[in-house]
Amino acid sequence: VLARHRDSPSVQVNGCEFLRCLAELDRAPLDELGQAAQAAKRAFPRDMTVHQAADGLLALVVPRTLGAVGMLMDMQPSDEGVQSSGIQSIGQLAGFGA
Repeated sequence: VLARHRDSPSVQVNGCEFLRCLAELDRAPLDELGQAAQAAKRAFPRDMTVHQAADGLLALVVPRTLGAVGMLMDMQPSDEGVQSSGIQSIGQLAGFGA
């Protein structure tokens, strides 16, 4: 819905709030939620209401994702694929800026 209504700030705000609720209930993939929040911010670079809603979503997504990535990396320290993927994920999280 958010991708189809990129021209509506109210849809972006309400969508981010809805996704935040799903994140609180662990009902959605965290990486996609972070991407949706970033897309909303890019669609309305000067709308503080959109940014606040997106940042609220990112405030849940980033720490949870970082924790899961760190745990996976800690469990498989000798697996180069896991370590590389983990580092990439952490870099993406840093780009979210929350």
